[in-house]
Amino acid sequence: MDLAALFAQACVSTGSQEIQLNPPATDADLASLASVIGQAVPEQLAALLRLANGETAASDGLFGGDSLLSTEGIGVALSWYEAEIGDLPDDGRYFGDCPFVKQGRCWNPKWIPLVFGHAQTTLFFDSDPSDRGIFGQLIMSAQIDGDCGIVATSIEDLLKRMSQLEEGTLPLHYPFIDPQSDAILPGANSMI
Repeated sequence: MDLAALFAQACVSTGSQEIQLNPPATDADLASLASVIGQAVPEQLAALLRLANGETAASDGLFGGDSLLSTEGIGVALSWYEAEIGDLPDDGRYFGDCPFVKQGRCWNPKWIPLVFGHAQTTLFFDSDPSDRGIFGQLIMSAQIDGDCGIVATSIEDLLKRMSQLEEGTLPLHYPFIDPQSDAILPGANSMI
């Protein structure tokens, strides 16, 4: 199944009739995003944005009320992280015992936000994985809740997971996975 078909099926799986997508990103939109992120837009991400440059403000939110960001929205979310996240104290109040945070994985300037929403939950595209990571893996991070983990090995993998949901099931919480084995990690969030 190609990316466009997976994306369409993921939209159907949410069960919402109110997913409203922006028109596809243009070459100018992608060039602007490249200047914001300081690198070429990774092809997986560019392919997704060429299907829809995020969701409209009136959309119900493809990701359980949280919307896919546009190229402009990605820049806004990055600026928020650059301004705010560095100032949060790492004293346990925000991050608790999250093993990813203990590894310094709460946020990385090379992580490109795809979704930004409730409780500062962000779905990131990893363009700078660790030695054990996979380029293009998707990381969910909710700093206030102390959750941070890998939820899919690629955009295609996430859309496949979403398209397999029972229709009308919203991915309000992403399950964390082991990217090497694809196993759901014990104690991980679950699709609800």
